[in-house]
Amino acid sequence: MANIAQAIRLALHVGEERLGVTDVFGEDVGPPLGGVFTCTQGLKTAWNAPLDERGIIGTAFGLGLAGQRAVAEIQFCDYVYNTIDLLKLVGNSCWSSVGQFNVPIVVMTPVGSGIHGSLYHSTASTR
Repeated sequence: MANIAQAIRLALHVGEERLGVTDVFGEDVGPPLGGVFTCTQGLKTAWNAPLDERGIIGTAFGLGLAGQRAVAEIQFCDYVYNTIDLLKLVGNSCWSSVGQFNVPIVVMTPVGSGIHGSLYHSTASTR
């Protein structure tokens, strides 16, 4: 029996090897740490992104539009709020382009980890 982090890591490995996942990226998800909860340890396509949630979602959006299958991680759920406008664009891209632009991305973020950082994190970029 696996814990949740192990199950996510296994699913990401399957995604890389069988489902065409081309990039797994976010804050500290690359080697050697593999993310705050080690969910991306050992992945071949994992790399570290700058500490910029809007940049992470924007990069995933661009990769998706280019036909890549990206998995973007926002380090903690509290940090996702300044990306809501971009996520709305991603979600509407297929509909608003009448099916011409499909954006096959996954965004993952842990919830309930006891971190309460949204008050102090990434607020300057939303003004």
